[in-house]
Amino acid sequence: MKLIFRTMFLSIGMSIFFSCSNSEEEIPGQPDFITVSLEDPYMCTMGDEFELSVAEEKYAESYDWILPDSMLRILEGENTSRLKVLALTEGVIGAGTIKVAASNGQGTGYARTLWKDISVQGLPEEPSFVKTSIVGSMTVEADETFDIYVTEDNQIISYEWTVPENMEIVSGANTARITLKAIQKSVNIPKNSIILKTVDKNGFEQTYSFEKLICVLPLEGYTTKRYGDKTWMTVNLNYAGESGNVGRTLSRDPDGSQFGRFYTWAEAMTGLPREIAGEQNPYVFGSTGTDDAGNDYTFNYTPLSHNIQIQGICPEGWHIPNAYDFYDLIASIAEDYDVLVNSIEAVHSNPGGIYLPDNRESAPMTSMTLTTYGTVTSYLRGSRPDVEGGLWDTNNSAVSQGGTVFTYNDISYPMYFPEKIEEIGFNILPAGQFNGEDETNFGKWSYHWTAVLDANNKAYRFTAAYNNCNFSTASHAIDNEAFNVRCVADY
Repeated sequence: MKLIFRTMFLSIGMSIFFSCSNSEEEIPGQPDFITVSLEDPYMCTMGDEFELSVAEEKYAESYDWILPDSMLRILEGENTSRLKVLALTEGVIGAGTIKVAASNGQGTGYARTLWKDISVQGLPEEPSFVKTSIVGSMTVEADETFDIYVTEDNQIISYEWTVPENMEIVSGANTARITLKAIQKSVNIPKNSIILKTVDKNGFEQTYSFEKLICVLPLEGYTTKRYGDKTWMTVNLNYAGESGNVGRTLSRDPDGSQFGRFYTWAEAMTGLPREIAGEQNPYVFGSTGTDDAGNDYTFNYTPLSHNIQIQGICPEGWHIPNAYDFYDLIASIAEDYDVLVNSIEAVHSNPGGIYLPDNRESAPMTSMTLTTYGTVTSYLRGSRPDVEGGLWDTNNSAVSQGGTVFTYNDISYPMYFPEKIEEIGFNILPAGQFNGEDETNFGKWSYHWTAVLDANNKAYRFTAAYNNCNFSTASHAIDNEAFNVRCVADY
């Protein structure tokens, strides 16, 4: 009998032991060292993709990664042992900031840490032998002088410049730097039409050219203005394309002279009628190519696509605004017109002003709301409230004092700064949109396309509203809704 009880006791004890032992073993162990698919020392460039991985752990059902999300974005493999990540911004991903732990229903094991830096370099500047004193957008006024030049080289014994007939060399004809002016308005100076021939001491001849198009203002049919380093149309595009049937106009403005034309995103980006624009549109999320300014791009909402310059329906030398363009517009207006404040609290304590969070590289398409950016559209509106005979609707409980004040958290914010609006002159009008065949939201909102896609192949727009001070963003289907376009000169 004692033997039976001893056997039963040992059996129960061993069962408990193995049960506890198995339970402990089922919690995954610490992953092996993190492997990085970069050469050591780890370095990459903004927009580069690389892998982070660990060997698979027994019993692991998931892998919990900790990454600096301001610098890295997961593209593939979330919660697995192997991630594909994208480098977002320039800087150093410090040792100790990347970690991973294996887990399952029993719990999470010890984390493994990468104890090495990863350096992310900025995008290299575009090399260019022949340079210009024009900053940003390649636009000049007729009779405005500017320089085209190369770096002086003591081996060169002669410089011979050739320029188009509508340009005049003002000075420096036989030197490394010439001063030019346009002698004809509303023309384009084509790419590679300003040519330099050099001869060195050994008699070796070489020919170079200026590789960018220069637009001589005014732009026929449109008012334009430079804000900071970029030149914008200050009215909506009203061009029907080579076929004459791209885009639509409002019934109240059949020739588009007041509100411009309305384009689907596919129409805007291709310049083709909407019946075929969607089918022939090459711009989808993940697509790559060379834009109309000669820069390589990848449509993936990273710095590789933020600066894309696609002509689309715009005139030659101009492009659909990219992710940086609208951010830079507001930054330039805030600084150049003395409405920049140093904190969002300053906006609230003395209602008015624009505050700029430092997110141009990481999130340039963030909605510019009152609570984060300030009274942005209070400086951009064209026209006045409808109760004064203007266009902006005042039928909203948040708007008061004749449609000129927006109230938020018991603070009254001006929706119009008349003197600054006239001085700035960006002239946004609440033209609404086409939703399919229907004209909607006239008097309430403006909509302007950007050359930015999200991962669902929806395109972003910026909007000014009748009932707040925001300059907001959202994404929309590319072949149904039709919005306005403001073009920006190439740079």
